[in-house]
Amino acid sequence: MTGMPMEYEIVWGGDPEDVLVTTSGQATTDELHAMTRSALADPRYRRGLKILVDHTATTLAELSASDVQRRADLLVAEGPNFSLHRVAFVTGQTVDYGVGRMLQGWVEGRLDIESRVFRSVDEARDWLRSA
Repeated sequence: MTGMPMEYEIVWGGDPEDVLVTTSGQATTDELHAMTRSALADPRYRRGLKILVDHTATTLAELSASDVQRRADLLVAEGPNFSLHRVAFVTGQTVDYGVGRMLQGWVEGRLDIESRVFRSVDEARDWLRSA
């Protein structure tokens, strides 16, 4: 893999999201899992969050299908921590959108969340607001 390592920022509170996670750089499964674990460890983490994950400045395309499946399995292993969330993922490039949809497909029905992948933050916020 080439490129800058993934970095992330977690901001609590917003409209309509309860949590905004903004990432940049080149994603790896381990970095994505560290990001998730960081949010889970925060005392503000609770059931029923509206979560916006903005990956528009992040490259997901270097993740292989097995990387994405491992990411899905790590999320499912955290399943008891995910309860009634609505999660909107936003990607920048078409190929990254495809990776996001692949992940969504592998976790669908295995987690107690509702998730969608979007191409713009505005679309994602509209969907979060519609809940």
